[in-house]
Amino acid sequence: MSYRKVQAALDTQLLAYQSSHVAFEGVSYRPTKGIGYLRVAFLPAPETLITLGAASPQQQGGVYEITVTETSSAGLLTKIDELRSHFNRGLTLSFEELEVHIDGTTVGEPAERLADLSRPVSVSWRSYF
Repeated sequence: MSYRKVQAALDTQLLAYQSSHVAFEGVSYRPTKGIGYLRVAFLPAPETLITLGAASPQQQGGVYEITVTETSSAGLLTKIDELRSHFNRGLTLSFEELEVHIDGTTVGEPAERLADLSRPVSVSWRSYF
């Protein structure tokens, strides 16, 4: 199993988005007042049995959640649209020979009512290992 490779493929794709303000899990980050940023969470789901046999690869999946925080609603919507295009359905990523397939993105409600300029973008992924 290699969730590390899946996360690395997704992180690499996000870094290609060219945002210098990203709060990755486990890395210290302090937001700068007045500048939007992205906060990332890697959330694997339970595996799915595809074929029988101990050596058979299993389907792994989950969500790569990117919470977008911006200083204006126009900036927020623009960033959401850009991220949805950047992680478009059908995209195949790879890292150290492991392929990660993007099944699509959804946009959620803010975690807090007062956080109107923050929305999670959930990237659904799957891989086989």
